[in-house]
Amino acid sequence: MTLVKCEVFTAVTDIRKLFNTHENVLRNLERYIEVEENRLNVLKRYLKLFTDEHEKMSSDGHKYVDHPINSFTLIKRLSTDFERLKTVASEPTEFVWDREMQYATEEDLTGAAVAISRLQFVYKLNTTHLAEGNLQGVIGSPMTASDCYNLALMLYKQEHPDYNLHAAEWFEVALEKLNIEQYENTFTATEVMTYIIKSYHRSDICLDSKAYEWAERLFVLKPNASTDFVMKLYEYAVKQNKTDVNSTDIDLRSRYSALCCGETNVLAANTSKLHCSYLRNIPFLKLAPIKMEEVHKDPNVFIFYDVLSDDEFQNIKTIAGPKLERAKVVGGTYSDSRIGKSAWLDDDVDVVAKLRRRTADFTGLSMSHAERLQVLNYGIGGHFDWHYDAFNSNHNNIGGNRIATVLFYMTDVTQGGATVFAHLNLTVTPKKGSALFWENLQLSGEKDNKTLHAACPVLYGSKWVSNIWIHEAGQELSRPCPAV
Repeated sequence: MTLVKCEVFTAVTDIRKLFNTHENVLRNLERYIEVEENRLNVLKRYLKLFTDEHEKMSSDGHKYVDHPINSFTLIKRLSTDFERLKTVASEPTEFVWDREMQYATEEDLTGAAVAISRLQFVYKLNTTHLAEGNLQGVIGSPMTASDCYNLALMLYKQEHPDYNLHAAEWFEVALEKLNIEQYENTFTATEVMTYIIKSYHRSDICLDSKAYEWAERLFVLKPNASTDFVMKLYEYAVKQNKTDVNSTDIDLRSRYSALCCGETNVLAANTSKLHCSYLRNIPFLKLAPIKMEEVHKDPNVFIFYDVLSDDEFQNIKTIAGPKLERAKVVGGTYSDSRIGKSAWLDDDVDVVAKLRRRTADFTGLSMSHAERLQVLNYGIGGHFDWHYDAFNSNHNNIGGNRIATVLFYMTDVTQGGATVFAHLNLTVTPKKGSALFWENLQLSGEKDNKTLHAACPVLYGSKWVSNIWIHEAGQELSRPCPAV
């Protein structure tokens, strides 16, 4: 717009020229207000999303985030939604936020999405129910089309057959919600359908027909899309060679899901040989006996109840909390096979020293070469895939191999979080205050392959555990080598 010189008042002709300028200002102002109102409406929608989320978590924030769908939406609010909020709020007015506060990243969002996919696989959860916040009867916040779309997109980017199958299902739910919601989203139905096609195609050879079915729907919706695109996709889908999956891996994954869901049955002939008793093998335990339940023979697996008080376990959690870091696997690397945070506590902490003494009492084993107490917290979908605690035969540990594991359950878990043994057909549900004990080695000192075990994903709640690995050294009297 060209500004008129200030002498306009000296000539009506020049004043009249302002009529068009005024009209332009008016139209520009109307357009500006319209744009700003649209921007404010978007901000109001985000305000409502954040307000609704905050009101639901205000009563009990800890319990609120125990629900994995709530956790995902909370992470999404403070990652993807927050980034969009900053963009909208910062144009053209500068938007100032506190950089010192903690925010979620896209990596957090991806982790939450993968965790939900893991829960779906293990516990056979329905995607539509989850999208409505229904976690096997535990009701959380319903998700928006944007929530579902972003979750699906995170899974799609993983380029893994299992994740892509769930991605397709989440994209489908996103499409349903997109057609219902009144406000505008940043993605279109065409984009979602394209992702559905690609996700089904990348998931499994048997689902290429679904990919083709959705490709046909897309062609109906967008007649100007190339027919060749649909046909080429189908031809490519049929001809594409899929990566072979080891049958052993499939069996272990199926067993993992079945054991975590409690779908396996232990033969009565096996359980009839097991027993419960009270330990009174030393003077201290005669005054305060510990209840012991035998849950398996060969290898020996026991549960010891009420080994420490709630206050003592809470003390351990308080001390370990600030030290928690993402847990690693053997080799000191991070892996999706283990999702949780851990901390290591030394014996100079009174409550840890007491726990080690008590462990020696109820196991009858020497703690002279036992490892430090490891404290772990598993959050949304937190798990530890199949693994052994014992080292392979070529290990070079001064204290010898890990002869036994003692796993302390520091909290109850509302749903999920069990400890399962693949070859024992055994599922142990966490019970606060109890300790699960098993032997990792055969009498010969070789690793017992029957001890392959895993920590099931936490479906609802927060799981705190701690463990001590006891080594061979120092056990010469309590567990002598077999006679030759």
